[in-house]
Amino acid sequence: MKRSEAREKVFQIIFQMEFYDDFSERYPFMEEEMGLSGAQGEYATRTIRGILDNLEEIDGIISANLRNWSLERLPKQTRAILRLGVYELCFAEDIPSLTAIDEAVKLSGTYCDEKDTGFVNGVLNTLYQKKKEEE
Repeated sequence: MKRSEAREKVFQIIFQMEFYDDFSERYPFMEEEMGLSGAQGEYATRTIRGILDNLEEIDGIISANLRNWSLERLPKQTRAILRLGVYELCFAEDIPSLTAIDEAVKLSGTYCDEKDTGFVNGVLNTLYQKKKEEE
């Protein structure tokens, strides 16, 4: 399994967080059902746990980079993609920033409409530029 396929499965799992109060108990079973194992399974587990462990900060980062929107108003799939993208951009040191952005935009092209794809690209690129300026 390629990393991009594992990332898509991570998105599908993270998306389900919106629907289950007991998500933190369910997601290991979801990983198993999706056949995530080996190196890509480790990536998926690390990424999902990282998003859950840093969710408040990730949501704060997203909110701080939204213009005329609130996190709650975003479509659920867009919110999940942004959470994944922000996690990879800000917390996953082994993922190149431009790869994180590109992969999030590809996911939004598959799961969102065209406006949301541009929106995801804009939010993550703004965050990337701020990150570069700080370094």
